[in-house]
Amino acid sequence: SGLTPARKGGWLAFKHRKKQAYVKIHFAVDVRDGKILEFKVTPDSVHDNKVFPELVEKAGKRARLKRVNADGAYDDKKNDALAQKNDFELVVPPRRNSRVRRRPPPDSVARNNRVREYKNLGKKRWKKKYAYGKRWMVETVYSNWKRLFGEGLSARGPKGVEAEVRRKVFLLNLFLTL
Repeated sequence: SGLTPARKGGWLAFKHRKKQAYVKIHFAVDVRDGKILEFKVTPDSVHDNKVFPELVEKAGKRARLKRVNADGAYDDKKNDALAQKNDFELVVPPRRNSRVRRRPPPDSVARNNRVREYKNLGKKRWKKKYAYGKRWMVETVYSNWKRLFGEGLSARGPKGVEAEVRRKVFLLNLFLTL
């Protein structure tokens, strides 16, 4: 989810038609209780796929990962390889234009199998089989975050933003234990 670091007014960005910068927060959430296991703050230019390995590795140190539900942005053969290496099931819907290859390269076999199964079952039955609906818990955490803390951040610099997000993650997890 995107949050906006502190800025005064925003008039200069509007006047000069500059894109307003924001930071992304990536969460690893335990779907059983809604607690944030791990988080990563990145600039808006960093793609979600680049963050996934580090996020999963750190979350795996806090809790044993059996299944990782993620949205379509994480559909990648590298993430499938990571799932096989770390022995967890990756549940990601493939992109619409995904195709099943007859002779996939060795590093794409897992993704190829996932795409084949998705196409054979269809979207609805695939979601039911893998309980993909549990991914809503992550969206609920983002919603709670934005309702409690808003979309803005007081800090401007990277270290300050990281510290502010860390405090807010602690508070959100604390609220969940009450």
